Amino acid sequence: MRLQHKPHHPDSTAQSQSVHRSDTRVLSSQQARISAEVCYAKPDTQTLLSVTLPPGATVLQAIQASGILSRHPEIDLTQQKVGLYGRVSTLDAPVNMHDRVEIYRPLQADPKIARQQRVARSRTAARESRKWQQKVHPV
Repeated sequence: MRLQHKPHHPDSTAQSQSVHRSDTRVLSSQQARISAEVCYAKPDTQTLLSVTLPPGATVLQAIQASGILSRHPEIDLTQQKVGLYGRVSTLDAPVNMHDRVEIYRPLQADPKIARQQRVARSRTAARESRKWQQKVHPV
């Protein structure tokens, strides 16, 4: 919030100081609250909710304050992992200003095995495409 400077007038000094003090109080009360987001993504939909929390709030408190558990009853915090900006965290970790609390779904497949299967499929497809190419003989 920016204050506009007014020409100095002896009678307006007290008024401008009180405005400045009240602005300071408004800013300090806003800084006392933490603004964060809670998100959960399913394959077909994403939910991103903004929450305002008291200082020292935890990941669990942010999730509860967002109401996301009532929107997605399938979320089980005892089984699913949570995190802050893509890094796995605990439910008692503190939330800072503008953090994004994420609730992760369990993996459907082991990433290492899934990659090996993709590579095997691409190699097979490459071999199949070469079978039908005409061989060019040098003249």
